[in-house]
Amino acid sequence: MEVERVFIGAGCNRVVNNVSWGASGLVSFGAQNAVAIFCPKTAQILTTLPGHKASVNCTLWLPNSKFAFKAKQLEQHFLLSGDAEGVIILWEYSLVDAKVVICLFQHSLVTLH
Repeated sequence: MEVERVFIGAGCNRVVNNVSWGASGLVSFGAQNAVAIFCPKTAQILTTLPGHKASVNCTLWLPNSKFAFKAKQLEQHFLLSGDAEGVIILWEYSLVDAKVVICLFQHSLVTLH
């Protein structure tokens, strides 16, 4: 029996600064305790990144869309995500895979700027 993925769905958490448009052309947002990666060109969620134990309140691509002219050719991009418990995760993301680079803890995280 052959199995293939046909759909990934995720709802965006209702928090200001939860969505970030990256220089890669991808959009990230918190979806419950995970980070969803959305491709506007194909109108699909490419993947979700589990790792948080609390609701993801904010995401931020490094570099962000302001620096797209510098980052379009990069094969790897970095993404910060923060949750309601103050945990910040730095993700290394490529179209092949994503991995946690470092996980930090801060008591009261509100937003990433």
